[in-house]
Amino acid sequence: MSLKDELLKAKLINKKQIKQIEHEQRLERKQLGKEGLQEKEQARMQEIEQKREEQKKRDQELAQKQKDERSEKERIARIEEAIQMGKVEDQVHGARKFYFVAQDGKIPCLMLSDKIAEKLEKGLIAIVEYPQREFMLVYKASADKLYSFDKNLVRFYQRHF
Repeated sequence: MSLKDELLKAKLINKKQIKQIEHEQRLERKQLGKEGLQEKEQARMQEIEQKREEQKKRDQELAQKQKDERSEKERIARIEEAIQMGKVEDQVHGARKFYFVAQDGKIPCLMLSDKIAEKLEKGLIAIVEYPQREFMLVYKASADKLYSFDKNLVRFYQRHF
């Protein structure tokens, strides 16, 4: 069943309109001639190909965006897991001030116990800043992992080579 028949059956057009469309198509074919019809068909094919290319490009951009979002979510999950696995749960608060440089260049201080400050100085634990200006203490293994993910996360770490 052709498109004309379907439109006629759906009563979107009537027989008189179909005859008028067919007449206009015959006049156009006669006016354009054989070469003109071929050029028109080529132009139509080029337009279709161009639209396919544009759609392909949009699909690729969307796929790349989704891939980037997925990898960023995975990165954040790995960072959070490393922090949670290595978080220092000991009594950290005390009377000793421990200064370090934050990501924004400011120099905050943490009030730490002597035991924790000594571990920081020996490189057994480190200070990390994540997500926004939240400072946490993590053990050496987690600090190494976080340092490999993003060096800016680790704000103080006495590494011994």
